[in-house]
Amino acid sequence: TASAVSGLTGILNAFSAQNVTATQAADAMFVAAADGATTIEELASSLGMVAPIAANVGLSLDEMTAAVAVLTTQGIKTSVAAEYLRSALTNVIKPSDQARGVAKELGIAFNAEALAAKGLATFLRDVAINSGATKDQLGRLFGDVGGLTAVMALATGNAEKLSTSLDHMRDKAGATERAFGIMSESLSQQVTRREALTDAASVALGEADAGI
Repeated sequence: TASAVSGLTGILNAFSAQNVTATQAADAMFVAAADGATTIEELASSLGMVAPIAANVGLSLDEMTAAVAVLTTQGIKTSVAAEYLRSALTNVIKPSDQARGVAKELGIAFNAEALAAKGLATFLRDVAINSGATKDQLGRLFGDVGGLTAVMALATGNAEKLSTSLDHMRDKAGATERAFGIMSESLSQQVTRREALTDAASVALGEADAGI
């Protein structure tokens, strides 16, 4: 659909500095759909809202996509999951004075540099678990319900899910092809679906190269 193609274009534009290709983006979304409670179209339509800030803070495509996938397993809609992750990242990039004060109390590095250096999973674990922060302190760090929900979901009860999904992402190459290979469809249906995905990826990649 148009929204999916537009979303894929946004992802490619956001991660252009990391040389992410349309194939890599499609593979990541197939892995996320398998690990989460979401679909390829929902991911393609939703990830664009968090991709620019995720790439800016140094997250990889895999980290961003896996995090959103894990959030959807908690009954959170894909678009809302992307919004929550964006909110959490925004609060790290631009912490409030209150958040800076709490970080000083806890003795933790709460900034974009620490997130980029540690990676998402380790950063969240250090902030939410290893720091000994209370829920009230975490609320003051992340400032809003959406961001706090994302952090609590990813750093506590679902930390293992996030780790597992990140492992799957490392082996994502060819996920799109494997997904097509196991679909119980007729040959003509497979060809049609494959051509549709290829066309969407080609359009998105062309638009990204053109700077659209």
